Formats: sequence, C-alpha cells, structure tokens
Amino acid sequence: MTSAPFEFSLWLSALPVLMIVATLTWLLSLPLRNVSIVDSLWSLMLFMAGVIYALGTDPRAPRLSIVLWLLAAWAARLAIYITARNSGKGEDRRYQDIRARNQPRFALKSVYLVFWLQAALAWVISLPLLGAFASNQPLNGLDAIGVGLWAAGFVIQAGADWQLARFKKDPANAGGWHAMLTSWVSADILNPVMAGFMNASCDKAMFGWPCDQQLEKLRDDFARATDPAKQKEIAEAVQVREAEVVTHIHLGQWYQAGAARKGVTGFMVAPAPVYWNVTK
Repeated sequence: MTSAPFEFSLWLSALPVLMIVATLTWLLSLPLRNVSIVDSLWSLMLFMAGVIYALGTDPRAPRLSIVLWLLAAWAARLAIYITARNSGKGEDRRYQDIRARNQPRFALKSVYLVFWLQAALAWVISLPLLGAFASNQPLNGLDAIGVGLWAAGFVIQAGADWQLARFKKDPANAGGWHAMLTSWVSADILNPVMAGFMNASCDKAMFGWPCDQQLEKLRDDFARATDPAKQKEIAEAVQVREAEVVTHIHLGQWYQAGAARKGVTGFMVAPAPVYWNVTK
C-alpha cells in the first residue's frame, strides 16, 4: 500500500484537544478583556493537531518528522511574531467591532464566536497533515519541491512581517516609509467599516497611521446603525471627514482583464476570480 487508510477517529481526536486549549485561552482573555490573544494561538493549534496525528501514525512514515519540524518552525515563528506585535496594544480593532456587535454578554459569547470557531477552523485546515503522515511512499523529488516551496513561503512571510514592523517603526525623517501605492477589490470597500484605508485608529490603522477620533466615532456609529437611511447619512459624513483628514488618496479605479479558451464557459462577473458555474 502507498498510504494508510484514512482514519476519521484519529482526525476527530484532535478536535476536543483544540477545543479545550481554546477554552483555557478564553478564560485567560476574560480578565484581560482582550480576545486578540487567540491570534497567537492559531498556528500553535495547527501544530498541536499535527502532534496528535503523529502520535497515532506509524512512526516509520517517511514524511512524519519532516512535516512536523517544518510545522513547528512555522508555528513558533508566527506565534512569537503575533504575540510581540500585539503586546501592550490592547484588543485588535477587528475584535472590538465584533465585541460591539455582540453586546450584551460578549464575554460569554466570545467563547464560541471567537475561540471555539478558531479551534474548529484549525481542526479542518489540519486535515492535509493527516494525509501527509499516512503516505508510505519513499521520499522523492516532489517532496524536495514541497520543502522548497515551504522554505520560500517561510522566508517571504517572515521578511514581509519584518518589513511591516520596520515600516511602522521608523518615521519618515529617519528613513522610514509611511505611504504606499496599492489597490483593493470593490468587495473589500463596500462601507466605511470594511474599507481599511478609512481606518484612523492611530497605530492600528493602515500605512500612514492616521489618527482621528472623530472619523473613528463615525465608523463605529455606522457599524451600530441598523437603519439604511441612517447608515447612508453616516457614510456621507465619513467621506466628508476623510477628505478633511486625508487617510488616503483615491487615484481611480481599474478593471482586471480575463481570458479563457472557447471551450470553457460560465465565468461569472465578480470582484474577484470565482469558479462557480464554470463548465468545459
């Protein structure tokens, strides 16, 4: 056999462990009033799942130690980076918005809205690890390519995180950058809350780090408003205030071209490539 049969029970065995770890982290978040600590746990939960699968797998599996070591290196680096990045900065804006939308008793709700959800996602995403451990085929060139791709991704991600930390740390008069040219798809800028470049929450904002309490209050008001007419009124006020403080400069919009051969049909018009309804 080239691989062991899929063991659902082994895959399932990781879920309660991840749920318990997520629950303990939730208990830690209560006195801190900060659910952002779940971000530091994310990569570690994937590593925990990998360890559980490894303990239930044939120790002679050729890819077992390789995958575990690569997973451990990735998980440790990401957890350390996120913990250092978030240290002393309070709860992330994303979680503040979730907290505001789920009052009252968010402290209780957060256990399943944030922590158990993250554990469940980590459990689902960890499934390919089980497949890698189950393979009994000898190591070959594809494994070397896989390790190379992992190394490239690891270096690029670590470099990007380092660059972002340096980018945010150094002021412009000390050789740092505080602006960049980029674009977002229309689905990501549908309202003042989703549009990241409307963020004016100081060190938690986008590059340039605009800091304006009035604009942030308007964005919070938009998130809490339930009447479409009121949301429209607030959105207009957001645009006026953004023009006054200038969090970003809109240079225009563009359309991405696409092409497909005649035998492939059913492509849907969407703000990003999707492959539903495609036929050949």
